This record gives sequence, structure tokens and C-alpha cells, in this order.
Amino acid sequence: MKGPSNAKQVRKAAREAVQALADNNIKCCLFGSAACHIYGMQNRVPGDVDIVLLTNDGRDIEYIKQLVVSRNPTRFFLEESIYPNKTYKKLYYRLGNGRRCKVDVLHPGRASKLKIPTIHKRLVEYPEPYGDIPVMPILPLLLMKLKGWVDHRRSSKPYEQKKVGQDVGDIDGLLEIVVDEYGVEMDSEGSWLPRKFVRASKKRVGEYVNKFPRSAQRWRKIGFDV
Repeated sequence: MKGPSNAKQVRKAAREAVQALADNNIKCCLFGSAACHIYGMQNRVPGDVDIVLLTNDGRDIEYIKQLVVSRNPTRFFLEESIYPNKTYKKLYYRLGNGRRCKVDVLHPGRASKLKIPTIHKRLVEYPEPYGDIPVMPILPLLLMKLKGWVDHRRSSKPYEQKKVGQDVGDIDGLLEIVVDEYGVEMDSEGSWLPRKFVRASKKRVGEYVNKFPRSAQRWRKIGFDV
């Protein structure tokens, strides 16, 4: 099966995944490229839907995926990993016409390798014109994108290294939106972020500016000393 052909299909998958989780009393928000699109990034069609839960109530992610499928088995389905030693299953949303959209569901914090900051429900954003889709606040979304760029650059896996160029397009597009449209500043809107995450982000920003000096001015406007 092929992936989504347009952003509308991705939004449809996102809405139904969020609703399936809500039906099971699980609050969440989008991050990744789908969230970037909701904020207005237009450099590409998101390839999948990334969802982070707002809390970790002890329910295993694999169990939560099964809950999603049980709410709408016509659309959602699970697929075994292509790696024999992996026990996890991939969650997909069936789009029709031979297409599907992958849906990743992750716990916040140390429960996943991404170590996503825990988002309080009062901080979740609902940008128009897609006000029914919850998304991560735009500042940590940008910093998570930056983390992905660094991780992919350092990865020994070819399929992750191939994402580096895509990461740069996402970061540049979102950085422009953060500064020029939202006027986000680190001191006022990043005070709740974990200190360790902020320290690591400062190093990543420095690495990004060394590679792309033209981005320095916008990072400075956010509050990074580069």
C-alpha cells in the first residue's frame, strides 16, 4: 500500500486517531510533520501521524494501539514489524484506493526513546482552520524537529540519514512560522520545558547554526544565544 497522497488524508487519519483515543479516555496531541502542517507549514505532505499522549497511566502502548483498532476496525489495523526480533506492531489508518497512513502513538518522557516533554492539557494548541485537531505547542514542536535532525545526522542507519534533508525543510519552514507569525520567545513560552531538554536544545541550535548560518537571526529572536 502507498502512503497519503495529500494533507487532507493525513488530517482525516489524525482526527479519527485522536477520537479513538478520546473514546478510551486518553488525551493526546499531534507532533511531527502532521503538527507542522496544522500550523501552516507547506513544504511537503506529511508522511504519517505522530501522536504523543499527555499522560502515562500505565497502559502499554501496544495495548493502546489495540484499543484504537477496536474503536474503528474498518479503518484502523495493525501490522507486524518487518524485523523478526521486534514484538511491536505498526498502527495504520486505511485511506482507501490502496493507500494507508501510519499512526505512531508514544508516551511522553523517558517511556519512549524520543523523550518527548510532557505536555499539560492547558498548553495544547488548536490552530485554525483545523481547530478540532490538538497539537503540541509550536516551540517544543520546533525543538523536537531539531532533535530529529541531529539524531538523523548522527545515525548509522541509511534510512534515517535520508531524512536529514527533509528535516531541514521542516525546521526552516517551522522556524519562519514561529518567529514571523507567532513571535514566540523562549523566556515567556518555554519556561515550563524541562531544563535538561532546554540545555540540549541550545547545543542543537548551535549545531544547526554552524551548518546553516542564515538561520541565526531567527534563532536569536526566539532567545537562543548564537
